[in-house]
Amino acid sequence: MRAAQAKTEKKEVRVWVNTTSRVYHCPGTRWYGKTKHGKYMTECDAIKDGNRAAYGKACGSDCK
Repeated sequence: MRAAQAKTEKKEVRVWVNTTSRVYHCPGTRWYGKTKHGKYMTECDAIKDGNRAAYGKACGSDCK
């Protein structure tokens, strides 16, 4: 059963969204959790809300 769960589970990365610029930052990057205005959410939710990846580099979530 675990093998079946692993196939159906999505990889979700928690990102930091700068709510002023609407740019999200990946864990381990310079601005992750450090901008004055921001919040944490999954990368998929950030994209759904109209935010874009910093420097055009996605963090690796399985967003579909």
